[in-house]
Amino acid sequence: MTYPAWGDIEDGTVIEVDTIVTYNGKTWQCTEQHIKSTVYKPKAGSSKWSEYTEQGAARLFFHN
Repeated sequence: MTYPAWGDIEDGTVIEVDTIVTYNGKTWQCTEQHIKSTVYKPKAGSSKWSEYTEQGAARLFFHN
């Protein structure tokens, strides 16, 4: 699966919950809707993003 790069998304774009992007070699999933800006870039400890893995998605899917 290929996801958009964070840098390719225009500033001011609304990032919806569950949007998945790549940034700094990792894949991230949005956890809270926000406007794209450098303030809310994906990073560890962010309230707006969590690191995403295909395995994590599979575990969530099967436990729901």
